[in-house]
Amino acid sequence: GTNSILIYGLYSEDGSTRYDAMTVKPNVADTIKVLSIVGQFSGTPQLKEAKLIEFTAATDAEKVAAEKASLALSESFVGETTISLPATGKALSEVQISWTLTAGESIATISNGKLVVQNPDIETTVTLEASFACNEARDTKTFSIVVTPSAGQTWKMLTDISQLTVGAKIVIAAKDSDVALSDTQNSNNRGQSAITKSGTALSFDESTVEVLTVCAGTKDNTFALQTEENTYLYAASGSSNHLKSSTTLNDNASWAITLNADGSASVIAQGTNARNVMQYNQSSSLFSCYGSASQKAICIYIYA
Repeated sequence: GTNSILIYGLYSEDGSTRYDAMTVKPNVADTIKVLSIVGQFSGTPQLKEAKLIEFTAATDAEKVAAEKASLALSESFVGETTISLPATGKALSEVQISWTLTAGESIATISNGKLVVQNPDIETTVTLEASFACNEARDTKTFSIVVTPSAGQTWKMLTDISQLTVGAKIVIAAKDSDVALSDTQNSNNRGQSAITKSGTALSFDESTVEVLTVCAGTKDNTFALQTEENTYLYAASGSSNHLKSSTTLNDNASWAITLNADGSASVIAQGTNARNVMQYNQSSSLFSCYGSASQKAICIYIYA
């Protein structure tokens, strides 16, 4: 992001211990002083093999400010939807988050940590207030979501790429198997969840299948795929078959999507990571990214 720099490898001052093995180490919002080689990677400034000289732990107010700045929700939806609302900070779990619905009560409720929105009769704005707390530090942030009505919505296979627009709801499924991308993120991939196909129509249990929101990617003619946890699916490696999710939206989380004549979808991340073709691995019962179309084809279902 703006005014940010990538640290590729952070070590103790004597260079003997990597960050993940340190017993005392900085966290998000802390201030650090490092000694490092300064360079660039793909045009992005980078510190390589940085040695940690000292760090100052963030105050409670700084922790709250960091989580407030990073928390984001989609600004618009079409028809009914469900959004997970985090109860703690993404990086700093000591920051507690509570939610209040301040507008749009006629179509929306907060239940079991989720915002549940019904299909409205007219365009309606739902307003939420997130309250952040870390010990005595407090702050709030307001989110406004415009919900547009849609009559007669159903899940159906995407056959017209022009229907794939920002705000659309989609499910990624195996083209020739009755499974879809799970809502559970494994270490390096996504599992599968059972679905029922009937012609071009689809039905499934929304508590197990990941319903993705289509967002704008970082490059022209690309899309980002936002999960219900407000993270983005991305091709996570140039050398391993990884599909992960992150709060960061970058080129590796920006997908060029095209439709093929047989109904399958080509979903390819446009970043520098070479294992970037999203596919279904039938033998391992998972969805991940590969260097070529070497696994089973996927297709896309859209709520329209």
